[in-house]
Amino acid sequence: MTRLVLRIAWIVGALFIWARALPAITLLRQVQILPVVRFIESEELASNETQPPKAQPGQEVAARPPDASAPAAATAPQPAAKPDTAPKPADASKPLFLYDILMAILVGIFAILLVKDLPGLLEFLVFRRFDLDAGARYAISTIARYAVTILGAIAVSGIFGISWSKVQWLAAAMTFGIGFGLQEIFANFASGLILLLDRSLRVGDAVSVGELSGRVARIQMRATTITLWDRSEMIVPNKEFVTGKLVNWTLSYPESRVDVKVGVAYDSDIDLVRRVLLEVAHANPNVLKAPPPEVFLMEFADSAVLFELRAFGLYEYGRLVLLNELHTAVFHEFRRNDIVIAFPQLDVRLQPEENKAEGTPSQAKSV
Repeated sequence: MTRLVLRIAWIVGALFIWARALPAITLLRQVQILPVVRFIESEELASNETQPPKAQPGQEVAARPPDASAPAAATAPQPAAKPDTAPKPADASKPLFLYDILMAILVGIFAILLVKDLPGLLEFLVFRRFDLDAGARYAISTIARYAVTILGAIAVSGIFGISWSKVQWLAAAMTFGIGFGLQEIFANFASGLILLLDRSLRVGDAVSVGELSGRVARIQMRATTITLWDRSEMIVPNKEFVTGKLVNWTLSYPESRVDVKVGVAYDSDIDLVRRVLLEVAHANPNVLKAPPPEVFLMEFADSAVLFELRAFGLYEYGRLVLLNELHTAVFHEFRRNDIVIAFPQLDVRLQPEENKAEGTPSQAKSV
């Protein structure tokens, strides 16, 4: 908005300074760059050939003697012929003056400046009056910039006299090219518009694409930029989000669940283990009260009884940060309550060879 205000002030100041010279711009209408090109239809050319030749200066055109064999009725006065009201062929082009080029440049510059400053203008005039999130604001601003760009191109084309009837062949050629060589680019552009309209992917959303996760930084015409957690940027074509699979962690709900898995020894008190895990979850201020945390006995493994603590927290706080806090608290509380965290154990029985050969009962040793 500051840049826009400064530019408007600069334009007003320039108009005030050059006010006396502005009428001279109209003289540019007399400087013709391209001549008028007019195509003559075959009927018009034939009518010009059938007209009698005009007399040159100093010459007389002999009158054609009347035909004596013609009936007398032919010499009678005929009614006046009706003027030809058929539409004349339109000019294939109109003259291009230096004034038109100047106006096209000014309109193009105005459109470019408006496209650059449109987000700030919308923020100042529209967005602050409504409760819109950052993703909705970005989508509206991007679509508005596309619309202004198209309108600016149409305005400049109109100044140059380029109409749809004159670029039909170009549109057909572009359609043919899009169908073969540019279909991927066109598909990515259309997919970008779909993402902006249905808002299944918004700026600021936390997403996972394959094994990589990060936040959406920009949704551009061809591709979307995702900033990964290691601060690197990944460029993904827009078509991948429309036709492929995508995990959006913050699309509908701001909270996310974290799972703390722990195994205890078989001689542990499972009721005490369940109570300690719930106390750890409720004691953490970053764990949400709704949905409430839960503890499940998941499996009787080979060396441990496996428990799982499920708790919800805001994704903005950080899943890894919350997991670190819960793991640390579980470790300290288990140690304070004498709960043994199980680890893999293996019993090995050794039998001496000499006892086996003599056939006497062997004394097994376990390690």
